[in-house]
Amino acid sequence: MPNRLLILLFVLLFSSLNFSQFRISQLNSNFDQLNDSLFLDITESRGIQLLNSNWKAYFAENPESSINVSFPSSFTSDEIIIFEKKLELDGTLIRDNFLKLHFLGINYAAEISLNNANLYKHVGGEIPFAIDIPENVINFDLENILRIKIHYSIDSKNTIPLLQRFLFPKNKGGILKDVYLSYRPKVGIGNIEYTLEPDSRPYKKRLNFKVNFEDFRQIVADSLLTNYDGRFKLEAHLKTSNDTSKVYFNIWNINPLISDSPNKEFYVRLRSLYNWSSDEPVSYILNVKLTNGEGYVFDSQNKIFSFTNIEKKQKEIFINDNKFSINGVTLIRDYNNSIDYKQLETDIKTVKEIGFNTIRFSKNYPHPYSLFLCEKYGLFALIDLPLNSIPESFTEDANFKNRAKTFLERTINYYSTFRNVLGYGLGGSYLPNSEY
Repeated sequence: MPNRLLILLFVLLFSSLNFSQFRISQLNSNFDQLNDSLFLDITESRGIQLLNSNWKAYFAENPESSINVSFPSSFTSDEIIIFEKKLELDGTLIRDNFLKLHFLGINYAAEISLNNANLYKHVGGEIPFAIDIPENVINFDLENILRIKIHYSIDSKNTIPLLQRFLFPKNKGGILKDVYLSYRPKVGIGNIEYTLEPDSRPYKKRLNFKVNFEDFRQIVADSLLTNYDGRFKLEAHLKTSNDTSKVYFNIWNINPLISDSPNKEFYVRLRSLYNWSSDEPVSYILNVKLTNGEGYVFDSQNKIFSFTNIEKKQKEIFINDNKFSINGVTLIRDYNNSIDYKQLETDIKTVKEIGFNTIRFSKNYPHPYSLFLCEKYGLFALIDLPLNSIPESFTEDANFKNRAKTFLERTINYYSTFRNVLGYGLGGSYLPNSEY
């Protein structure tokens, strides 16, 4: 009996030492309750699969010892940690759809692989990103293993953010926001392009659309494509966010087999144009469906877009030819806590109801849903890099300047899809009289 107790005590002590510097804080998220189809691009044919649960976590040097975790979560360790999950993919889903992985916030550096094939290298910071999954790395008849290798290491000079955290939320490593997979049909709509140009009276503007289809060359009359009998129809439905009635509706017969890069172009003539502003946050919503003409939908895609004319004249800002004064508030959100999507919306609505017209997102990258809500309720956004009080000597360092430039470019590249972003900043608390 004493020997058995001694063995048990040894096992407990060894486990405690092994994970003594690997403390995971489990966070909560009600992402599964988020039903905003426009934000998530969910239609009859497109959807998502949440990947937050059932992960294993272990040190790269000790894969035999693992613990079970779910996302979002944070940890305190400067060792390389691997998160691993068996990705459950239905065979029909793989065969008929393009798949994409979405990461809303990883900290710090990460390497993502599927079935030991490298997909993406995230060089640092919490900027959201998405990855297309190549079909040739997916196992159709075997299990699929998704791995995220994370190295959390920030220092006082080379990383963004820096180790200095004065008046900042505590910085931790981990998968700090949700992870999910999205899918869209291979036989479907690739993307939708649009342009706006003047029109002759009595119309004010002309909206030109180009709907690009996926490559249909392999589709023939005897195709195994469900409900395909050689015919396609395209439906286009345009409305505004403040009115459920139709601005435009039309149906065309489509034969995408006659071209290697098939597309459909059409236009909508507008007697009046809604410009998005903080006073009138009106957007346009286009729904395009590819059907067989008998009610079966091969693909359906929504595209939300808006028009805002922003100009700087001398030292003043003009929005849609009207002088604009920023009446803003700074929002600092600590993502070391749980994510409540209902609370995100309540916060944005409260800022708007108080009378502000702009939110400055500081010290952390904003959650993309926050910017979506800002556009919905009529708030401009200012986005800061998570930097504060950079020492003047750093501004003379070429490596640091290049890193800051790269991070700023990545930030702009991701958030540029939100047309209500007024500008980007390099942080705050700088000396106003410094020549740097």
